Amino acid sequence: MVDISKLSRDELEDLKVQIDKRMAEVEKEQKDAALAEMREIAQRHGVTLEEIVQMERASASPTGALPKYRDPENPKNTWTGRGRKPKWLVLALEEGANIEDFAI
Repeated sequence: MVDISKLSRDELEDLKVQIDKRMAEVEKEQKDAALAEMREIAQRHGVTLEEIVQMERASASPTGALPKYRDPENPKNTWTGRGRKPKWLVLALEEGANIEDFAI
């Protein structure tokens, strides 16, 4: 282990940059490994990961319809384009936004 107590501010800054870079690399490696594992599991069950994601999205909607619009301020807010527009969308449109700005 490195004794950082004797490092200068510049050396500490350089070390921080290296650590941040490595953390990003490790995070990407972990996500890639998780994705590969999920694809392998899906394949064993005869489906693609994309089909599973689509099924999950459809089951999240009471109508089974996939959302067509998403609130960039809160990604949990979605709308399928059916029925009344949700309040978050109505407010955004009243403020001058274009509905296509929210298309998924």
